[in-house]
Amino acid sequence: MNLPYYFAQRILKSSLKGETSSRPVTRLATIGIILGVSAMILSVTIVTGFQKEISNKVTGFMSHIKISGFNMNNSFEEDPISTTQINIKKLQAIEGVKHIQPYAYKAGILKSKSDIQGVVLKGVDSNYDWSFLKDKIVEGKLPQFDSSSTEVLIS
Repeated sequence: MNLPYYFAQRILKSSLKGETSSRPVTRLATIGIILGVSAMILSVTIVTGFQKEISNKVTGFMSHIKISGFNMNNSFEEDPISTTQINIKKLQAIEGVKHIQPYAYKAGILKSKSDIQGVVLKGVDSNYDWSFLKDKIVEGKLPQFDSSSTEVLIS
């Protein structure tokens, strides 16, 4: 015989008959289960929301897909890919592709009188999609590109 089933049936029968010895225990256990399940649902919802927000930020600063040349170089500087090597019109025709934009990274060092800091510069062209960064800027403005632009956006 199944022991938990036996005890459950016995408690249920006694509560249906009006015996009050197990009623407070049953209610307390039910409330405990409700609170426990509610806490688990709330924590899963919060973690899922944080996970989605972090994922959106990572893909906003980087991208969903990155096309790069294959090499064994482990630095920030990659070999450039010519846009003639890639059929951009074919990539833009793929369903779900919102935007394609070239960029370049360059690692460097900034030095002041008392401090040295490593930096990574990201160079973009004039058709860069600024929609993600527009609401993230706290101070200053987005760079305006023209043929002689020297503006920089610092994170």
